[in-house]
This record gives sequence, structure tokens and C-alpha cells, in this order.
Amino acid sequence: MSRVAKDPIIIPESVTIDIKDQHVTVTASGKTLSHTVHESVCICQDDTGITFKPASNDDTWALSGTSRALVANMVRGVTEGFSKQLELGGVGYRVKQQGNELTFTLGYSHPIVFVLPDMVEAKVDNQTKLTLTSI
Repeated sequence: MSRVAKDPIIIPESVTIDIKDQHVTVTASGKTLSHTVHESVCICQDDTGITFKPASNDDTWALSGTSRALVANMVRGVTEGFSKQLELGGVGYRVKQQGNELTFTLGYSHPIVFVLPDMVEAKVDNQTKLTLTSI
């Protein structure tokens, strides 16, 4: 039995959650994320927040907990966002940003070009420090 699924997701006042059938849409500050929850999971919304449980009395508590974690991360993503700082370590290793492309020099005979996905932003602090942020 999943204890994660039973823990309610507390919704901040700035966040709007729209639940239609199994489709959950989370919106805040012009940022929107959506996810379709598996049909074997029941979404329960009340005054305290949103909880998840199996739609029938079968063994899908693990899937309910996973769905709860995904929706909780969506709420965190549109309010706070996620950030990851990376540091390149190695002689001659460096990164350069050109628009939405990152060009890495990692000791190969050629540079490696990585195109960022639409929802990911990058900031190169110096040639060896990179910060990625996204909702």
C-alpha cells in the first residue's frame, strides 16, 4: 500500500488545477504543465488538497503513488521551477552557448552541439559552469 498516494498535495493559492476525467492541467504565472493519469488511478480533490487511490480494490497503489509524485512535481515546477548546476572538469573542457544551442568541447576531435528543448533554459557562468532551469 502506498503511503505517498495518501499524502495530499497542498495547492498554493497562485496555482490553478484543472481535472477533467484523467487529464490534470496545472497552471501558474503563465506556465502550464499537463499529464494524463492512468485510468486505474482515482483522483480525489477536496478542501485539503488532492490525493490519489486505486480506482478499484486492486494492487495499483504503486501507480497511485507515482501519479501523486508526478502531479506534485508539476505543482512545484510551475511555482518554483527546477534548476541544476553543472561543472565541467577536465583540461580543455568548456561549454559555449549560442542561442538555444550548447557547444561542448570535451576532448573529442570535434565539438559536440546540443540543442536545448523548448522548456529548458541554460546560462553559462564561465566556460566551465552551466546552469539549466526548467519548469
